[in-house]
Amino acid sequence: MIWFVPLAAIALLASGLALAYVIGGTTMMAFLATDNARHLAILPRKVFSQISVFALMAMPLFILAGELMNRGGVTRALIDVSMALVERLRGGLGHVNIMTSVCGAILTGLVLIAAAGWQVAARCLLDQPPVWTEQLARFSMVWVGVLGNFCAFRAMADPSPFPAMRDTPGRTGIVLAILRAKGAFAFIGPILWYSAFGPNGQLASGYAGRLMGRQAETMALPMAVFGIAIPIAFGLNLIHLLADLALRLTGQSRFAT
Repeated sequence: MIWFVPLAAIALLASGLALAYVIGGTTMMAFLATDNARHLAILPRKVFSQISVFALMAMPLFILAGELMNRGGVTRALIDVSMALVERLRGGLGHVNIMTSVCGAILTGLVLIAAAGWQVAARCLLDQPPVWTEQLARFSMVWVGVLGNFCAFRAMADPSPFPAMRDTPGRTGIVLAILRAKGAFAFIGPILWYSAFGPNGQLASGYAGRLMGRQAETMALPMAVFGIAIPIAFGLNLIHLLADLALRLTGQSRFAT
């Protein structure tokens, strides 16, 4: 049955399903086809651990910094300075681009120096610098990440090689919608199941049940406050998946006003 997995991947890609759900759904199929479904019990925990990485904070903060620079006029000022310095040179546009990047790198370096200086000052001046900030940032990334996934899923903004296939009308569109629903459910279903139940079918050994008895290392908060974001977000995705399929089957549009 393992031969079915690449065929399913091609069909799901052609249906317009988001790339992340194609990879996730076909991976679940591969586990089932090779009789390794018992290993899926760690899936919710792996999703949590892969999102709660402190380095991932760089991505939203980088985007935020770019928006602040654009709206605050810093980007325009950097370009103006660069044009004043090198515009007269041959190939000035390329020089302006490089000079603007250099100025941005200098500003980034100043921010890093300020951050490092604060860490040094905090360790020297404070008896016990706050140790919970990094863990709070990492765990907050879980909520931000999965809710961002939910918003993208709701708006059908997830990256897909063939997004136009989502708007296919008629019976062909219904068939493609059913195919997308099956592919997405192949990924969402195991996450929700093992969030509630363990490999032995017991609630206490499920992902949520194990979180209830755990405490955050540096904060007086149970891990369930952060970890419960995984089943909540994927549960909301499942609701919208079923709602979209129902609207398709009845000939309606989810974005109709």
